[in-house]
Amino acid sequence: MGSLDGRIALVTGSSRGIGEYLARHLAKAGAKVAIAARSVEVTDKRLPGTIHSVSESINADGGTATPIVM
Repeated sequence: MGSLDGRIALVTGSSRGIGEYLARHLAKAGAKVAIAARSVEVTDKRLPGTIHSVSESINADGGTATPIVM
């Protein structure tokens, strides 16, 4: 059981960077995470990551993430 079991967290800007880190950290602590971002496809190779890839990764690691496209 994590310290955030039963909680829901909304993280914006979660397709990469600090937002992605926070979403992963909250999910590992037991929160169900709603991740919001505008990045649905990689348009710049220097900025990898999309909301769907982050959601799939969190769910594969045992967390619960639901993508919300802005």
